[in-house]
Amino acid sequence: MFKWIIVPQLRKQPKLFALFSNTITLTSISCNNDIINSIPNTTTAILDCRLLPEESRDDFLVEIQNKINNELVKISVIYEMPEFKASTEESIFYKHLNNAIAKAHPDGHVLKMFSPNFNDTGIFRVKGVPAFSTIPVQIDLKYLRTIHSYNERIPRGILNQGKNIYVDFLKNCLHNNTLKLTWDCELLILFNKCFSHSNSFRN
Repeated sequence: MFKWIIVPQLRKQPKLFALFSNTITLTSISCNNDIINSIPNTTTAILDCRLLPEESRDDFLVEIQNKINNELVKISVIYEMPEFKASTEESIFYKHLNNAIAKAHPDGHVLKMFSPNFNDTGIFRVKGVPAFSTIPVQIDLKYLRTIHSYNERIPRGILNQGKNIYVDFLKNCLHNNTLKLTWDCELLILFNKCFSHSNSFRN
């Protein structure tokens, strides 16, 4: 009923609009042609498409083909993520992570949210393994805008925030016998190495 009012306002904020719509991003164009004055026989464009939950892949492809309206343009799927369900908040791992974040940010609240980003947690969920994604740090919006873009970076100083929360999370798991000791110790070492000695971040 109010779609005609809400949608134009959402379009003014692309990051928010992406949570409520299918998205298409052109990520690559290739024609394998080095000759300046020759039109290539074929050109390939790679599109990164993100569909809303329960959207039909086939219906989406038909819609794209109809909008292009050119029989010479062929569309094929290179890779797609299998369907999966979100991990439950009742998971003991979610509760331990929630407690670790609450300890570091007592005035904050942990909420599950739908993210337009792609990550590897879906691969685990397909196999029935609970998986959660979080970057438990306070980061300025100007750094968020560089993600997967030119000059991507975050301040090195905030990495300790995230490291300490992950360490508390693992300690919670150890204290409650959620994880085996040997695996936990290996993860603690891994997180310390990743957050303390990463050369991928700059001040």
